[in-house]
Amino acid sequence: MNDNKPEKKILGSVAVDSQTGMEHYQVPKANQVNDTNSQQPAEEPSDPIRAGFHTPNYGEKGDSEKSQNLAGVSEEFLHLFEHDPSEAIVYQATRHPVGVLAIFLMGGAATFLIITIYIFLISDSTFASSMGMNSANVTAVGGLVAVVLLAIVAGVSFLSAYIYKKSRLILTNQKVVFIQYHSLIAREVSQLNIGEVEDVNVSQPTLLDRIFKTGKVTIETAGEQNNYVLTQVENPYEFAKLTIQMHEGSIAEYGN
Repeated sequence: MNDNKPEKKILGSVAVDSQTGMEHYQVPKANQVNDTNSQQPAEEPSDPIRAGFHTPNYGEKGDSEKSQNLAGVSEEFLHLFEHDPSEAIVYQATRHPVGVLAIFLMGGAATFLIITIYIFLISDSTFASSMGMNSANVTAVGGLVAVVLLAIVAGVSFLSAYIYKKSRLILTNQKVVFIQYHSLIAREVSQLNIGEVEDVNVSQPTLLDRIFKTGKVTIETAGEQNNYVLTQVENPYEFAKLTIQMHEGSIAEYGN
């Protein structure tokens, strides 16, 4: 009787288990389909934080021993807010140098006014006589007063510029940090969870704001918290764009 069973072809080696009697076939490498590119996930880049990342969990792939300070925030400000090693510090919005220029222009105008008044007083002989003083005394006293006033103007100008530059907004993939200095002593530090950001508004009311790429940033918060407002911010739209990006990533990741 002729058996028409199909012939069993084995391409490769075969091994028989001595206990179970089951055959195990091994396909030679030359006959295997090379689909590693479609099967294996894409290799992660060596950089723990990828450019253009969206979700907060990207930061958790970094070195657990070091903070991921991508914005280059100095230690002076890092110790003012809570952050963990997995938290990526994405951006730092500082005030535009044009504000410093405006401060010194005002100081220069005050200096010009003081010098002008001094010159007028010492050149007016009637003023000295009305004060019952001779011209030499008026010159000496007026000069002393002028020097004191000029020193005050210079001190106030430099102090105002220093305080102006220290205020900033810091964005991480988990929160927004608002740091505002009102004086050398008084400062305000607030932290807002990125999921609680309602809106980020940028205002550029003047032509100079458009030219110098500066503006007022207002972060609208949920609940009864006060809005965060910082004026004369450099590149305000970049900060607003990244804040919304982090907010949307938080919603996609955590749903809030």
